Amino acid sequence: MTDSKEKQRSFWGWTLAIGLLYIVLAWMFFHYQPALFSVVAAVMLTTALLGYYAGHIRTQNQHQPVAQRLQQTEQSLQTQLTLNQLCHDMVLNWHINDDQVTVQIGLSLPFTLDWTQSIAHISDWYEKVHPDDITGLEQQMQNLIKSSDLHCSAQYRVLLSEGYYVLIIEHCVVQRNEHNEALHMLRVINDISAQKAQLANLERQCQAQKIKALITLVDGVAHDHNNVLAVISGFIELLELKVVDNQDLQYYVDQLAQASSRGRQQGDKLLAYSRRRRIGQVEVVFDQAVSGMIERLRAGLSDSISVETALRSDGARVLLDSEQLETALGNLITNSAEAMSQHGVIWLTSQIVTLSADEAQSLQLDAGQWLVFVVKDDGCGINDTAVSQIFDPYYSNTSGTGLGLSQVYGFVQCSHGAIDVSSKPDKGCKIWVYLPLR
Repeated sequence: MTDSKEKQRSFWGWTLAIGLLYIVLAWMFFHYQPALFSVVAAVMLTTALLGYYAGHIRTQNQHQPVAQRLQQTEQSLQTQLTLNQLCHDMVLNWHINDDQVTVQIGLSLPFTLDWTQSIAHISDWYEKVHPDDITGLEQQMQNLIKSSDLHCSAQYRVLLSEGYYVLIIEHCVVQRNEHNEALHMLRVINDISAQKAQLANLERQCQAQKIKALITLVDGVAHDHNNVLAVISGFIELLELKVVDNQDLQYYVDQLAQASSRGRQQGDKLLAYSRRRRIGQVEVVFDQAVSGMIERLRAGLSDSISVETALRSDGARVLLDSEQLETALGNLITNSAEAMSQHGVIWLTSQIVTLSADEAQSLQLDAGQWLVFVVKDDGCGINDTAVSQIFDPYYSNTSGTGLGLSQVYGFVQCSHGAIDVSSKPDKGCKIWVYLPLR
């Protein structure tokens, strides 16, 4: 601003000096050379006109960048006004050249922290981003700045003053100059934690309805299956009495009996899934029962797969069927072992946890203390679609029958507990089993 004023004073000083020189020259020519006065006057008038137009053009050239900046500012304000009308939470106006940030708060901001005072630089905002999300977010913003794109979207977590993270969605709009250089970035912030929780709750309800329908279907199929097997088994027993002295026929009868036995086992697994087998439940010390089973189950694993335990439920007692517990534990360990192609570790842990009202509602349990048994592996993991189908009968992404985890689900439901799964491709799998305390 100082340089501009100095230039203006210099310009008007030279203009005044030249004007005075023209007046002196005109007076001299008028008195001493009247014949040349008209020529000199015409030249002076032409020079003045040329100077005027040159100054006018120069003034326009000087004001053109100012006009451009005013137009950009007007566009920025208009864009911010539009975004504020759409945004319910917050807008960050990021000045990319100096990384300064101005914050505009929406009327229904759910965040409890007054970020208008705590955010003045883009680094102040990035300090609130979850450590697992910050690298990807910064890379995405830099890619947007370097490209010719005008907008992008991102989802990540930010930390509130209460010490917990909320999930937000951000829509970014870039303002560029005539050289396609990024000047400003308007970042519209919306908290979607509540919507995410509602969606997750809706998905759990849909999953529960699907499982309920499957249980009804499986119950009917298993019932008819056992009725048919009962008839077949009866005739096999009668046939055995008729072929006692015929070794050739006895071989075929034995094969029929074995097939009938395998069919009965499959029927028992289906009945376990449909929660109709609730006999044989006794009160046991959970850690002791599991410790005795692990040694037997470990013998069936490859030498390259190890099982690590940390059972810390402190003598907690639960009411369950020990036979079903061992079968369920075996299925969980087998499922983890199949997820590891060559070698790996399976972790088994237990502890007492206290579920809050929200946590209990998400698991369809009562709030309070529960025994939680966790099976974790570092195998290949599965995607979200497979997680939603993992307990369905006959669903399998391996060479198994698809009844192992469905039987685990039946055991948990039979024990009046709950089960939860977390898994990502190449990130392993973690299964929580919640059982009621006695």
